[in-house]
Amino acid sequence: ADLGCRDARLTKAFEWTARTVSGEGLPKKVTKEGSAESGSGKLVPLSYITGPMFTCRANKGNSCAWAGAKVMLALSRCPEKDRTPLIKRAIDAGVDYFFTNNPASALFLGETAPQPDQRWQSFHFPVAGFDLLQVAEALVTLGYGNDPRLTDTLSLIQSKQNEQGQWLLEKNWGYYHKWWVKFGSFNKPNKWVTLRAVRVLKRAAEQVRAT
Repeated sequence: ADLGCRDARLTKAFEWTARTVSGEGLPKKVTKEGSAESGSGKLVPLSYITGPMFTCRANKGNSCAWAGAKVMLALSRCPEKDRTPLIKRAIDAGVDYFFTNNPASALFLGETAPQPDQRWQSFHFPVAGFDLLQVAEALVTLGYGNDPRLTDTLSLIQSKQNEQGQWLLEKNWGYYHKWWVKFGSFNKPNKWVTLRAVRVLKRAAEQVRAT
């Protein structure tokens, strides 16, 4: 979508993604082997089909904010003019999910641990895992940069900027040995994390000014 693709298959992908949030049209029939029809029409193990509301088999069937961040980021890429009622309902449900609590607290519904996962506050690149920057990117892209409920999250992002206007690579998720190239050193200023943060803060500021 970012590259300007308007293929019907992409629209179908957005629709399927929305269904995994709203639960509308998810497969009800399961074969005796435990398979169900996926969005592509193929039979896959039912456990591979997530939803509704970011449910995750690795999170004991509870909502998973990690998955939610990825899903909302994907839906934010759907051009507004192409958002069907189904996609709009899914976006609204996802926004409500992330604003149920203060996003900056990382106390997202469905988390099985009693304490918030501190990795949410650790910014990284490439974004193989999750962080609050990705949640903020999705919400700001959807037009919520001027929403008071996002203020603490944006302040947290701003607070991590150093005196040179940079942000650090705070987390590598243990996958650094798999990258073909190096994206920066751990706990050092990082141009990729800085780019992510600046984009979020700039877009949010533009939305505030337009209010």
